[in-house]
Order: sequence, then structure tokens, then C-alpha cells
Amino acid sequence: MADILLSAFSAGIGSFWTVTAGKKATYLGLDLQEGGVQDSWNTNFWLLWLKNTGTWILIFCNFVPISLLVTLELVKFWQGSFMESDVMMYDNNQDLAMRAQSSNLNEELGQVEYVFSDKTGTLTCNIMEF
Repeated sequence: MADILLSAFSAGIGSFWTVTAGKKATYLGLDLQEGGVQDSWNTNFWLLWLKNTGTWILIFCNFVPISLLVTLELVKFWQGSFMESDVMMYDNNQDLAMRAQSSNLNEELGQVEYVFSDKTGTLTCNIMEF
């Protein structure tokens, strides 16, 4: 819904400019006549608004998801940085801190279904044998 409102608003501004000041911009070719009749798509405000609204809808429908993907990747990187700076994720035996090798680490950790453990401490020693 926001895309449609923003598209209608942007089309209104563009159409108003085209109708009022577009005649001075001869490089746009808006004053061209087809068959001796002036093109009404470039002179009638409402037809121009309708055309521009459709154009802006196509632009915004492609623009918003691309920026959303970039935002999601930045959030994943930020979450990985938080995991790396967590004091509780430090291994004293190996003297290593947690290091995120990919930005998808938090998604992969969310898919863990089973955690194997036993009473002898093989998991704490990082030696797992089946």
C-alpha cells in the first residue's frame, strides 16, 4: 500500500513539472506531434499522472526488495559481530574466541534440532566418537 501511495505522490510531482515546465525542456521531446496532433499523453495532467504512476510502481516494486536484501545482510553481519564479542563464547582450553565464518551463521544455529551429550564429558573435550 505504501508503494502505491508513494508512486501516486511521485507521479503527481512529475506530472505537474512536465505539464508546467516540460515545454522548456526540449531535450525530452515532450512537444512532439504525431500525425499533426499533439500527443495528449504528455500534455494532459491526468493521463500523464496515470502513466507515471504505473512507471513508479514498477520502479518501487523492484527497488524496495533489493534494499531489503542489503539490509538483511547488514543485520546478519551485525549479529555475527555481536556473537564474536560475546565473552561467554570464549574457549579457555584452546585460547580462541568465537569467530563467525559466514553471515548465515545465526540462521544455521536456529536450525539445530538435536544436541548430543553424555555424562563422560566427550562433548566438553571436543572428542566425539560414535
